[in-house]
Amino acid sequence: MDHADPQHNQVRWIAGELGFHYRIGGNRRLHGAAYGNAVLTRLPIAASQNHDITWRKSEPRGCLDVLLELGEREAIHRLRIFNVHLGTYLPIN
Repeated sequence: MDHADPQHNQVRWIAGELGFHYRIGGNRRLHGAAYGNAVLTRLPIAASQNHDITWRKSEPRGCLDVLLELGEREAIHRLRIFNVHLGTYLPIN
């Protein structure tokens, strides 16, 4: 997802092709690259943070918190969005 080589960084490539801003919330590393959640947006990004929401010994999970800016200089508004991918595995007791 965030591979150093731009040819293997899908999020960076897509954002570049579309002219979008992007943030990546890496939740685990695999083969030298981070995997997790991503946000692509036309709006400027004021801030972002990835929250670890892994439950016990489950597969690593995260919540990408992104603060977007809307409007013009005189009237900037902010919109906070959360991107999360929860596990689909339910253990049977």
